[in-house]
Amino acid sequence: MSELPRMRRFTPRWLAFLVGSTALVALSATSAARENYAVLVGVNNYVNLDPQNQLHGSANDVALMQSVLRSRGFADDHILLVADGIAGAQAPTRQAIMGALAAITQRAQRGDFVYLHFSGHGSQQPEDAARTDRGHKPDGMNEIFLPRDIGAWSDGQTAVSNAIVDFEFNTAITALRNKGVFVWVVFDSCHSASMARGATPQDVRIRQVDPAVLGVPAKRIEKAMRDAAAVHTDSAGAAVESPLGAPTKLNSDAAGFVAFYAAQTSESAPEGMLPRDAGDRKPQGLFSFTLAQAIEQNGSISYRQLRDFVLYQYAAQGQLATTPLIEGTDLDAPIFGDANVKRVQQWAISLDGGQARIRAGAMQDISDGALFAIVSDPVQPDAQAIGYLQAAAVKVFDTSLVDTPQRPPGKEGVPALSPDAIPKGSYARLLQSSPNFALTVAVPPVVPSESRDEARARKIIQQLQAAPPSGLRVMWVAADQPADLRLSFGALGAPATQRAGQLWLLPPTGELITSGPARSHSIALAQPDADVSAKLTDSLQRISKYVNLLRVSAQMPAGTSSVADIRVQAILTRAHAKESAPLPDGVLPKLYTDDTVEFKIRNNGPQAADVTLLFLDSQYGITAMYPLAGRLNRIKPGGDDHATIQIDADTVGVERMLVISVPAQPNQPNADFSFLQQPTLPTARGEASSSPLNALLTDAAFGASSTRGARAKVEDIEAARMRLISWQTAIAPDGSKTTPQ
Repeated sequence: MSELPRMRRFTPRWLAFLVGSTALVALSATSAARENYAVLVGVNNYVNLDPQNQLHGSANDVALMQSVLRSRGFADDHILLVADGIAGAQAPTRQAIMGALAAITQRAQRGDFVYLHFSGHGSQQPEDAARTDRGHKPDGMNEIFLPRDIGAWSDGQTAVSNAIVDFEFNTAITALRNKGVFVWVVFDSCHSASMARGATPQDVRIRQVDPAVLGVPAKRIEKAMRDAAAVHTDSAGAAVESPLGAPTKLNSDAAGFVAFYAAQTSESAPEGMLPRDAGDRKPQGLFSFTLAQAIEQNGSISYRQLRDFVLYQYAAQGQLATTPLIEGTDLDAPIFGDANVKRVQQWAISLDGGQARIRAGAMQDISDGALFAIVSDPVQPDAQAIGYLQAAAVKVFDTSLVDTPQRPPGKEGVPALSPDAIPKGSYARLLQSSPNFALTVAVPPVVPSESRDEARARKIIQQLQAAPPSGLRVMWVAADQPADLRLSFGALGAPATQRAGQLWLLPPTGELITSGPARSHSIALAQPDADVSAKLTDSLQRISKYVNLLRVSAQMPAGTSSVADIRVQAILTRAHAKESAPLPDGVLPKLYTDDTVEFKIRNNGPQAADVTLLFLDSQYGITAMYPLAGRLNRIKPGGDDHATIQIDADTVGVERMLVISVPAQPNQPNADFSFLQQPTLPTARGEASSSPLNALLTDAAFGASSTRGARAKVEDIEAARMRLISWQTAIAPDGSKTTPQ
């Protein structure tokens, strides 16, 4: 079986929520008979590890999640804190962590809910082959969580001293479930030693400790993997093993369980200064931050929907190499067991020195230019708004509101609203928030003895900064700043003689892969300046289009199994298999060359819909897979269609099918988003359907002459839907591209 993401992923953490001042309408209520409990673990300081292995954001993750849980009705005395640097919390030693799990198990009763969160370093150790009662992993390795007092490998114990092993978490969770307690567990840690780090910004850390640092002998690891390979075969991801393993001795009436893991086993999970572009950023785990953001921005959604939201946010932020995973028995249940009620996003207005402000900001996905309706009381209908204001100077939990000429349809005559005319006790209700469609690019970091070609490339970049090409929106930042894309001449600190004369285009974390099928994108510098400039410009344009498409999908309403009443089922057929099966949901399956995936499309709604399927490969390519050339893409109520793709491992990594569905407009041309594909986008752009969603996509820099003032109104696009179906295109263990047999 192929491996799942393990608990080893650890990500950035951040500041505590200022949720206490946030006003929400229709907050989800929990059952009066049910108690909510939580254990929040965050490890920053490792007493036995070197300075480079210390973390900065885990404690901030704990503070953040504590505030989130408080806003969801968790009592302070029901939240056990085991973290560094937090008043009243226990130090996160092994004994304290295991003690907290035992205490919460003793306290919780049938029908209660328990949330568990673990932020810190993860790693691996060889499993004990003699312990047959625990089952065995396909790779022969156990995942371990590193407490504050993590020690070194012990040959006598055949384990890393004080490590908390995956089966120990399994046992604790099973004990809770057997008591009838629903468990939601989140692991924000990582284990990834397969990628080199290059041009990594100063404020980014990868939450992973190599087993070698813990003294695990390489021969032990090799033997464990060799022994495991003798009894396991990789089924290429069709079936996936749980990172925690199968529950042991689970009762027939055990309660449900959901687990979120920050990333797949071969991926890294960074921590850094978040949220981006905010004046009060703090170190945060990316996964914890995004999860908290998703919870704050949504009311009662299912765990599956929450996973989709997090995936969308990762894609929109350019985190294309990290894929959180979810598993569990109740993925379609509402998070925290809340009732399925609609949440209205609005906040009380405070007037300070003639300035209107709200205690909400980037965390609630508010962006500069967001439009708010001002209502005099929290239950006043939108139609009775006394005026409209616009967001400015957005911070993490603070936004200034200023006058704006924007008005919803039918409200064009509403006069301007000055702060002194806002009644005391009024609220600002979010109507429309637009994403930032600029691609943030970090310039190459200064490296020792820069070569002549590298100096030429730096001058070309400076010329692009001074005179950007038409249609390309780039915000240039320093090498140590948050960015969507990082330009680099090679690994940090490498002398010129060891650099390959390349300008590397790297992801936000700065991970540099110099060889193999997942090699980072680069531009050779040993060519005329005009060619380097043209190729860099073209690359930036392609990446910008790709990232902005994902950003748009991140802010669109999305379903889990259906998109605007369009149901899409992905059916996988392995190259050497006779039978087919649905593509696994909730995991990231591995696909290989000649595997095929059939997308069965059915319209279950009462209205015709126009459907487009765009394949997003790992190298920023966008290919229209449905409709095929010359075919219509409008599906009538009760109608169905299909599209089949064949996998080609010429590109490897995380790849996606983006499903876009728009209600058909009578007497109007089909809404066909095939024009978004690359490289034919420039010639196809003029053929695009004129629709509100098309206007939004055009504003996302897909058109050279578009302006931000042409954005569509949310009232017109809310019927559209987008859904991402993801997988990982891979090379087989033997180096071949086809499915292992």
